Amino acid sequence: SNEVMTEFVRNNNLINDIMVDRRGRLWVGCYKGVFRYDEKKNVFESMDPDTLEAGMDDSTVNSLIEDSLGNVWAARWGSLTMTSDGGKLLKVIGAKDGFGDREIKGLSLDYAGNIWVGNHEGLYCYKVAGDQLIRFTMNDGLLNNNT
Repeated sequence: SNEVMTEFVRNNNLINDIMVDRRGRLWVGCYKGVFRYDEKKNVFESMDPDTLEAGMDDSTVNSLIEDSLGNVWAARWGSLTMTSDGGKLLKVIGAKDGFGDREIKGLSLDYAGNIWVGNHEGLYCYKVAGDQLIRFTMNDGLLNNNT
């Protein structure tokens, strides 16, 4: 309902991304993390555990994308996370894994299931199958590192 959305926005300050998954459920990425709308309960439920305990620097979400298995990936300040379609945090990829800039922005999924991530330090390809993060910069042919 409009009241539920108004209250959600009021309490979360800023919505950065919205997506509908393959099951028709609404997911929202905002300053306070990842939320999924429960139509039966008419509420937005947090899909995030305690941020610091989970190894995330910050809960803020810049963008969302769903992979072919139904997992939801979130580009955050300081990390890229994967949440199962059931709402369980499965993976946190951060600076220790190779991200050079805290502001992780755009997300895209290629046909091989790799997650492409843009930030101010280049373009990254996270190869899900091999659990490998590869960085591309101007040295590799990008016109600019700010992707």
